[in-house]
Amino acid sequence: MRSAGSAPKREGFSDGGGPLEDQLRTIERWLEPSPDSPDLLGRLVEVLGEMRRYDEIVDLYLRFPFLGGPGSEALRRTVEARLRTGRIDRRLLSALAKCAGNPRRVAADGEWLLAALVEIARIPQFRAEAAQIGLDLAERLARTNPDDAGIVFAVGYFA
Repeated sequence: MRSAGSAPKREGFSDGGGPLEDQLRTIERWLEPSPDSPDLLGRLVEVLGEMRRYDEIVDLYLRFPFLGGPGSEALRRTVEARLRTGRIDRRLLSALAKCAGNPRRVAADGEWLLAALVEIARIPQFRAEAAQIGLDLAERLARTNPDDAGIVFAVGYFA
């Protein structure tokens, strides 16, 4: 039995089998008739993450902010890699904004998204935009977690 959010088992493909390039080609072939399949798109994000193809992950999150299911590591790894290398850009910030506006993503990753926005807001050219996205997200999170010190800090930090 597969877990929610995992890609379906298909003939010629297993989660651990084959080189990543083969897995990528297989997933892309399966996406042709079902380009909006959450399971296949989620698996595509996982494979791209393993391949460290972070620009393509950002593009997918811009189009599909629900990707990867709750707690997906692909977006986290993408943002962390971009912060380490200083490759923050408006596309990444737009992807985070879309994720922050998605209730499913916020329920699963809201506090992590907030922490990422705090880090990005420290970069002068992105301060205003990250602060606005972060403040909106922090205020939504504060409604359900009013005593969470991290959320209270973020509201004050972005205000």
